[in-house]
Amino acid sequence: MKKLMVFLICMVAFVASLGAMTSAEIADLKRRSQEGDASAQYSLGGCYHFGEGVPKNLVEAVKWYRKAAEQGDADAQFALGSFYHGGRGVPQNLVEAAKWYRKAAEQGDAGAQYFLGMCYEYGWGVPADYEEAMKWYRKAADQGHADAEGRYRKLTNRRGIR
Repeated sequence: MKKLMVFLICMVAFVASLGAMTSAEIADLKRRSQEGDASAQYSLGGCYHFGEGVPKNLVEAVKWYRKAAEQGDADAQFALGSFYHGGRGVPQNLVEAAKWYRKAAEQGDAGAQYFLGMCYEYGWGVPADYEEAMKWYRKAADQGHADAEGRYRKLTNRRGIR
């Protein structure tokens, strides 16, 4: 439960930034999404995720997050990873979750770096590897991610590294 908390907080902030969308704004967002605008696709995914201006529909959210993620949108990649991680809108698939977390993490997304670190620490979709977990936790911690800093310290202490 806690592992998805960071993502949920980010998404609540995202929805709050949308405000109440009018039907004309939703129509424009859908049009831009269908034309291939990755930013609009990510936003439309968020609308379906939270039912903002459209009925809540996690399958539709995944569809639009995937379209944006495949174009390299790091926020959408992180969102898609979390959907696969939790089995929301798609069957749970930790290999796919780790794949999408990695894509976002490699673009510098601190939340994705943290979750990729967790994947390596616990062997979720990737072979367990504390060194790799520590690498990703450190990257996220260097950006101010407090949970990543705590995990990094815990692994460091467990392994007796100074």
